[in-house]
Amino acid sequence: MKKLKRDTDLTKVTRFNQHGRMESRVEDNILFNEATGPFNAEIISAIQLIQHDLLQIISTKEKWAQIYVFHYSVLCSPDTIEALTTYLTALRGKLKKPVATAFVMGLAVEGRAMMAPHYRHVYELAQLNFQLFSNVEEAQTWVQAALDQEN
Repeated sequence: MKKLKRDTDLTKVTRFNQHGRMESRVEDNILFNEATGPFNAEIISAIQLIQHDLLQIISTKEKWAQIYVFHYSVLCSPDTIEALTTYLTALRGKLKKPVATAFVMGLAVEGRAMMAPHYRHVYELAQLNFQLFSNVEEAQTWVQAALDQEN
């Protein structure tokens, strides 16, 4: 069986180093991601690489969701937001969409107030069900409710 955990620290996809890191893993029907910023655009290429096979596996489930937990900072440059938008746009129509996407940004995470609207906008453009939370428990409750909901 394939290992269902990936880490951007183990990737190098561009000639420039990525700033920030993400670890992604599949837990049942949730793609669980832990990210530590600040981030640059190169991290999006690394995320694409580590999430590729995980998304192929999880999107075969009847329903799936994703949770991103941010540590330290969520700051990023405008070109990072642009790269994230491009990545999510490229995925549209290729995979079954998640029923929910939760971002967890604790109140002490640097850049939360400034960056949260930008991340929300990117996920709205991708037509994904998105919510922001300040703790993991609330995010997991919301995601599980979306997964349990009848079609």
